[in-house]
Amino acid sequence: MKVNDVMTKDVRTCGPDSDLSAVARMMSMRDCGVIPVVDNGEVVGVITDRDICIAAGSKNREPSMIIVSEVMTRRVYSCPPDAEIQEALQIMREKQVRRLPVIDAKGRLCGILSLNDVAITARDAAKPEELSADDVEKTLEAICRHQPEAKQQAAV
Repeated sequence: MKVNDVMTKDVRTCGPDSDLSAVARMMSMRDCGVIPVVDNGEVVGVITDRDICIAAGSKNREPSMIIVSEVMTRRVYSCPPDAEIQEALQIMREKQVRRLPVIDAKGRLCGILSLNDVAITARDAAKPEELSADDVEKTLEAICRHQPEAKQQAAV
C-alpha cells in the first residue's frame, strides 16, 4: 500500500508571514491540527495547533500579532507519495510525529499523511497484512513514548 492511497490530498497551506489567528481559523474550518508552511512553492515548515496554543500563552501578544515564522517547526519530516505506507509509519515512529507532509521529487506538496488517515485505512483495509491496527498501535506507542534523556538535554 502506498502513501498516495492513504494521504489527505486537499491540504491548505500558509506562508511564513501569516498570522496565528488566520491559521487557527483555517485549522478550525478544515478540522485539522497542522498546516504546512510554504514559501515560494517549497515546504519550509509546519505549524500545529499546539504551536499556536503555546505561542498564544507565552508570547504575551495577541495571536493576530504573532507571525507563523516565529513559532513554526522548521524541521520537516516528510515522505514521497510513492513510498510504502510502512516506510512512512517508520518515519513517524522514529521522529515521533503524527503527521508527514507528502512531497514529490520536484519538491511540491502533494498531501499530508496523518496517523488518523492511517488508522481509518487500517480499520477498513481489505488486506490487513498491508496495514493493520497493530501497525497503528505500534506507531502511536512510539510517537507518544517519553524521551527522558531529551528532556534532560533540553534543560541544560
